[in-house]
Amino acid sequence: MSYDFWLLPAKHCQTAAAARAFALAQNVADEPATSIASSLAADISAVNADLTEEQGFLSVTPLSGTGTAVFVPSPWRRIQDARDVMVPRAFAADYGNMTHSST
Repeated sequence: MSYDFWLLPAKHCQTAAAARAFALAQNVADEPATSIASSLAADISAVNADLTEEQGFLSVTPLSGTGTAVFVPSPWRRIQDARDVMVPRAFAADYGNMTHSST
């Protein structure tokens, strides 16, 4: 089981419905990642790459962005580890809100 995070620019997350619509639109558009999304994905992937397989917090590596969004799948048992890495990086990039879903 995976827990899936979407990192989105804060300006598109005024409400939960707006964030969801924006994330779905990014996914359907399948646009190349912006430089900020690429950097954010690469930074999070690099942290995971330095860990053992048992300590890793990503279900898929390396991460990539789609437009301005970054999809971050995490094994269920590593959700908090993923958050500990993502949250400060997301806020620093003005991706101040995150939506999530479990699959």
